[in-house]
Amino acid sequence: YTWGDAMERCRFMLPGRGAAKLGGSEVHRVTPAHQDNYFFMWDAEHRPIPFYTTWIPLMDIDSSVGGLILMKDSHKRNSLFKHYMMKSNEYFVPFNPHQMKEWESSGAVVVVGGGCPQGDDIWLRSDYRPGDVLIFDQYMLHSGFTNLSDKIRLSGDFRYQAKGTPTSWAANTTLSYQLDWGAELRAEINKIGLKGEIAERVKHHIGYLEGPNLNRSLTLSDRIQELANNIKQN
Repeated sequence: YTWGDAMERCRFMLPGRGAAKLGGSEVHRVTPAHQDNYFFMWDAEHRPIPFYTTWIPLMDIDSSVGGLILMKDSHKRNSLFKHYMMKSNEYFVPFNPHQMKEWESSGAVVVVGGGCPQGDDIWLRSDYRPGDVLIFDQYMLHSGFTNLSDKIRLSGDFRYQAKGTPTSWAANTTLSYQLDWGAELRAEINKIGLKGEIAERVKHHIGYLEGPNLNRSLTLSDRIQELANNIKQN
């Protein structure tokens, strides 16, 4: 089963370090370390989703162009590392405890997960060519590698799973729809006035895991406030 957003999952990464300005918005030049299970943990019935990610280079990608790096054996944990957010910016997983402390001192909060890479972990990369395919499961910790060339890096990432297995709501929608839904959710959270850790956890839970359609009578505002209250109580 091929996920519905596959046609929109081609990526371009600009060369250089730090964020870039594009059309008045900031664009990441490199995707931070993360596990895809962070976005798609379970379906509407809270069943785990058994999917795989494929990453495909759409050009020659050597070490200067960057590409994708993966933390060796990280998928064998079968659980999520700490994923951080701050003011709607997704920091995701720190590379070591020192970076984790820096993030926390700056106000970043843990949305989900436990544990952190120790800094002596082995990260794997390769030179990639068109026709290559990387396939990994949802717990594999991976990150973009900085593009220090004079080229725009082109790649695609797509998700697949066996037919008849539990699916995320996002598997049946387009990427454009997912982005619009995320923007609607953030606007409503800001309107309500939620801030800090509660706001970040609500964004992750409703934005990625529950999605827009639960066949419930609650409005989006009601859903946000209900979840925020549950987080406060727990």
